[in-house]
Amino acid sequence: MLAYLLKSTLCMGILLLVYLFFLEKEKMHQFNRFYLLGSILFSLIIPLITIIKQIPVLTEIPVTYFTTLENIHTEHSAISPVPINNSRANPIPFLPILYCLIAAVLLVRFVRNLYKLSLTASKNRSVILDGARLILLKENIVSHTFLKNIFINEEDYTNLSIEKDILTHELAHVKQRHSFDIIFLELLQIIFWFNSLLILYKRAIQLNHEFLADDAVLTTHPDVSAYQNLLLDKLSQPGHFQLASPFNFSITKKRLVMMTKEMNQSRILVKKIVLLPFLVLAVLVFSSK
Repeated sequence: MLAYLLKSTLCMGILLLVYLFFLEKEKMHQFNRFYLLGSILFSLIIPLITIIKQIPVLTEIPVTYFTTLENIHTEHSAISPVPINNSRANPIPFLPILYCLIAAVLLVRFVRNLYKLSLTASKNRSVILDGARLILLKENIVSHTFLKNIFINEEDYTNLSIEKDILTHELAHVKQRHSFDIIFLELLQIIFWFNSLLILYKRAIQLNHEFLADDAVLTTHPDVSAYQNLLLDKLSQPGHFQLASPFNFSITKKRLVMMTKEMNQSRILVKKIVLLPFLVLAVLVFSSK
């Protein structure tokens, strides 16, 4: 078990470094989304794969052993039974209990957050818009999304003061089902709570979600400068629920830079091709032999 955890963690860390240094800054957000999710599954599955190697069998030369009755008597007399001490009680499995306790606490927190979002959605007035539910809240909050629910301020909606860019951004989260990625990460963190790499993966995936939603906005409303100013204006507004997709994601600077970046198709293609032999090498290194 320890060997599996070491291999999967090391593989996960290497694939994350590859993403951060070679893929994150490229405008290939859809590919990066599946790379990040696939890297986690890849790292968890590869150590379980066994590669069988055929080892040539050497021809054994028969060896004849000679002994005497005196040697047999000496060998048998030298063997004495070892008493087995059954009086010692079995030690308490401290580590399994600690693991289950922490996992249970995280599971309770996850269920509580789901319940909190569900309760908020059911208690407030809602409006259907383009396949999503706009949950109208009394609180002055930043718009955010979870599953098909978009949480927005009721007064802003009534006064028609919600910018179209904001709604397009949140609708992109709904249509591209980004919440399922976050739920998947949350469940993995409950099981592998000791693996801090999952926190880094979650941050990278959330940032990639924002890149994807920003692209959806700029495809519909191509005024980059106006959208950037809108993002900066939203930074000063209050927070959001856990599990929901925050509009004012913490690394806004990267989003602003990404909006003005040109897509280099040839460089992207080269990086995708280089990944293939790298993944094959990872299979050979981290699988069991």
